Amino acid sequence: MSFNINTENKNNFSNKTQLIKLESIKSIDNYNQFINWISSEFDLYLQEKTTFLTVYFPNGYFNIKIADYNNLTLAIEVNAKTSILCKKIMTKIETLYNRMLFCKVS
Repeated sequence: MSFNINTENKNNFSNKTQLIKLESIKSIDNYNQFINWISSEFDLYLQEKTTFLTVYFPNGYFNIKIADYNNLTLAIEVNAKTSILCKKIMTKIETLYNRMLFCKVS
């Protein structure tokens, strides 16, 4: 998964770490399928589905949404108490995305 932007911010006021990644997707159908895969993987956690998906996990949450409809850019934002937790959740999301792409090609 090749991301265009990878930023990590440490907010001293709230003592949280934020990790943001952007990815180009092929279609809205790919986005919807990815949301379904993520929702299933994190089905034990509280989720909100509005115009984007938010999943709350212990000590943090993440959002997945389309950041730019014209260029079909997917935005993944992970907010957690520690940098290690942010990276762990982001890695899990990336793995699911790669599996979805592999299954679609096979």
